[in-house]
Amino acid sequence: MVDRVIFLAAEFPAHWHTYLLDEGDILRERGMEVHYATTRPPREGTRSDMLARRAGDIAHLFPVTAGDMAWFLWHPRALVRALGYIAQTRAGGLRGKLRRMAMLPSVARAIRLARAKGATHLHVHSFGDAAHVAAMAHRAAGLSYTLVLHGTLSVWGGDIEQKARGAARVFAVTRPLARELSALYPAERIDFVTMGIDLDRFTVRDERDPDAPFTLLSVGRLHLSKGHRFMARALRQLADHGHRPRWLIVGTGPHRAQIKAEIARLGLTDQVCLMGARTSGEIADLLHRVDAFSLTSVGPGEAAPVSVMEAMASGVPVICSRIGGTADMIDSGVDGVLVEQEDVDGIAAALERLIIDPAERDRMARAARARAERDFDGRVLSGRIHDALRAI
Repeated sequence: MVDRVIFLAAEFPAHWHTYLLDEGDILRERGMEVHYATTRPPREGTRSDMLARRAGDIAHLFPVTAGDMAWFLWHPRALVRALGYIAQTRAGGLRGKLRRMAMLPSVARAIRLARAKGATHLHVHSFGDAAHVAAMAHRAAGLSYTLVLHGTLSVWGGDIEQKARGAARVFAVTRPLARELSALYPAERIDFVTMGIDLDRFTVRDERDPDAPFTLLSVGRLHLSKGHRFMARALRQLADHGHRPRWLIVGTGPHRAQIKAEIARLGLTDQVCLMGARTSGEIADLLHRVDAFSLTSVGPGEAAPVSVMEAMASGVPVICSRIGGTADMIDSGVDGVLVEQEDVDGIAAALERLIIDPAERDRMARAARARAERDFDGRVLSGRIHDALRAI
């Protein structure tokens, strides 16, 4: 039975890791001892100091110490087992195997950390290098581990079967991901458990000022995969039809300059505000004041977007791409609107509908909150994680 666990994630704590802290808090409330670790620190501009304070002591598996580098020399049988795992991997050929051999000191660090904390289990919110680390720690020292799949398998660097083979369970955050994984891993050991949110942090605004300008909010990395350019082009269409809603964009990322240039090229600078990073409390406050939320992402990167859950919990109608698990989260036309990826005309039509029909907007807002209460309650969903871990 697992009662002490190490949560392991890459680049923790970044701004998008609120759900991970929420899950850890709920497990602690249920009596489980939770510690946090990361394979590497967040990239510049993505670290959340607020989440770091919530997490407390965070162990880093890289860079390593001399003790980590020497550990396998004192445990040769563990080294042989870890090398056996590496020999079975295929991704990246010889260079990939050498890269995984370079992870061995981090594996030793994870094992030493678990023993120092009295933990017997690694709960890994990643299917990338962190999953390799957990799988090797399992082979080398018998640590049990679980994996959480947050995105389509193609983005995780291969060796999916090897990473998952020794896992006690795998949690997939969308049904499509669970189906994708079941081709490589026993379906009876896969749980569909989407990431939940703390519903108490989000409330529905009672009244909206009919004279206030219509305001749209987007929250996410400033990356081309988030599809900001398609919403910008839809706003250009609406401007040509006489609608000029405000658009607030929260987030930082590598493509800020390109997104800003596209906004300027389309003549939207006066109605769009790039707000940079904001705390979870500030985002909750913004959601309380806006009329709609958009996530027009493209490609394979999305799974079950927490930002969409937060908007729906706030009673804010969402315009969202059909991507990842969003079709399981939104009943289009009832509690939000789903559009095809890159469909500028569809985005513009959905937004115009919300602008010109306040009654429809209010009906959709109430339905969105009801959906959040039914499907996104973090206490219920994290409780399922807790029960699964305790059963290991």
